[in-house]
Amino acid sequence: MNYPLEPYRVFYQAAREESFTKAARKLFVTQSSVSQSIKSLENSLGVKLFFRKGRGITLTEEGLLLCQHLEVIFSEFDKVHHYLQKHQNLETGQLRIGASDTLCKHYFIEVFEDFHRRYPGIKLQINNQPSLKTEESLLEGTLDVGLVNHELHRENPQFDYQDFYPLNEVFFASRRILENDRTSYTLREIAALPFVSLRENTSTRRFLEDYFAKKNLKITTEVELISLDLIIDLVQAGFGVGFADRRVIGDTSSRGLAILQGDFSLPQRRIALITHGRLPQSPAAKAFLAVAQAHKKKHS
Repeated sequence: MNYPLEPYRVFYQAAREESFTKAARKLFVTQSSVSQSIKSLENSLGVKLFFRKGRGITLTEEGLLLCQHLEVIFSEFDKVHHYLQKHQNLETGQLRIGASDTLCKHYFIEVFEDFHRRYPGIKLQINNQPSLKTEESLLEGTLDVGLVNHELHRENPQFDYQDFYPLNEVFFASRRILENDRTSYTLREIAALPFVSLRENTSTRRFLEDYFAKKNLKITTEVELISLDLIIDLVQAGFGVGFADRRVIGDTSSRGLAILQGDFSLPQRRIALITHGRLPQSPAAKAFLAVAQAHKKKHS
């Protein structure tokens, strides 16, 4: 059934003020408007809500019962209104982010820290998962923001992209497996070496396999992992060739690693923040994107 709220609000104000005149002043309406609204509500409910007492009014038994219930209802309205104001002002709420551990650790820790410092009332819920899974979750509406590796030619029109960091990805290996400390290789020679790689359900693995396939080559994966940091450790231990951004690899000389160079050019990928282009962004999501953009400008 349809219950218009306004007559109940007028009744509740009159009950609190014990006067139609005072209620009219509080509601910025005329006294006759208050009287008509109360009369309409009484007719709708089939009960008398007030009776006159001298120059004032007093609640009937039914009026008192209704007033008690409305007090609870309007109190809840006030709480909801207050919560929504705090939510809009970024004093409370949550932000659901999807990202791999590599992106979190090596690129976004400072962004998380800055965001938390600015908005301590916002709860960060970080779902640790590969970029492809993050894209799926975003489409399902279970995330607010995704942090992903992406290729320009693979952009999904359903997403809004905000570039964050250009990747400088390279092949690398332990010097112990390189013949005569050699670092210059053809792409075919690199493909013939064993690889230590991320699992198949990752954007990086897909990128690698697609890149080699376009050259009519195929790589052989010796070890599959979900952690890029662990991949670097196993490459250092001599398990095979790795593929990562120079920033993540770090100092190669101190780790006995070498960058493999040769007659090839890798398409550049980028780290991006993505949101669902067809869904409204929450205040927390907008604030996070702004903080990330500020960090990008600071380090560019």
